[in-house]
Amino acid sequence: MLQFYIILFADVCRFGACKTTVSLILLVMERPLIDVIVEFVTSVGLEVVKRPINQDTFLPGLLLENGKAIIDTDKLLYPGDILHEAGHLATMPPGIRETAS
Repeated sequence: MLQFYIILFADVCRFGACKTTVSLILLVMERPLIDVIVEFVTSVGLEVVKRPINQDTFLPGLLLENGKAIIDTDKLLYPGDILHEAGHLATMPPGIRETAS
């Protein structure tokens, strides 16, 4: 079981007086976050391949190749980068997406 902690900061104002509150949320997941993100990305029709990447990339562990997101899970620093790159692919017309590298 994986556990993540999320810290939220919020300004709360009552009767003209404001104060900053801090909340700590424990998020418990049964699956790795990368798997959850990949499942979402593929559910919207994009292709994802997990394999080693043997070249330098702009985002470590992530490469766009012929319209597919290639993920090297050993080199990936931030799982959210998968969503960022998937957003680029999702906004391309399919004919152009197939050539995106």
